[in-house]
Amino acid sequence: MIAPSTIFAASSSYDFTVPKTSDKEDGNITKQHDENAENRVDSINGSLGSWIESTEYDGLNLTYKTYYSTTGTKPMEYKPSDKTHEYIGWKCRLNVSTSLTQLSPVDTSGTWSPDEL
Repeated sequence: MIAPSTIFAASSSYDFTVPKTSDKEDGNITKQHDENAENRVDSINGSLGSWIESTEYDGLNLTYKTYYSTTGTKPMEYKPSDKTHEYIGWKCRLNVSTSLTQLSPVDTSGTWSPDEL
């Protein structure tokens, strides 16, 4: 049985190829909690950067970019880091792009949330 105080973050799964010269976006999730975003990378075959942006305010970047080339959970820190509560209620999406040193498209899959997974 799940305790009544247990809170699950809204999340979205992705599975796509990130082009060499462009980016990919996923989701439209409302930020619910005063905590940083997370991207749980299940597969990757290159080097990527990810961040959270607003779907309501012209793609405003809400987190700093996090770069990675391995699987695992990648935290994405909101800007400014001491004011994550200001983004509660905002609609968010994940943006993923290849790093500057990546010379080919990258296949990746995982699950992300504007809050901790």
